[in-house]
Amino acid sequence: MKSIKRDCMVSGIVWIIILLTLPYESKLKYIGYSFAGLIIVFITYKFRKDDK
Repeated sequence: MKSIKRDCMVSGIVWIIILLTLPYESKLKYIGYSFAGLIIVFITYKFRKDDK
């Protein structure tokens, strides 16, 4: 559980850095893709947890 929390923090920091360097039009697209990715990761994590 601890490693998942650390991974989330690291990816969050990277995400913010990328967001700050992108121009405005790309930001909206990037946020959209990020939310889609988060939902996919969340669903796969839930399924993996149920398997155990």
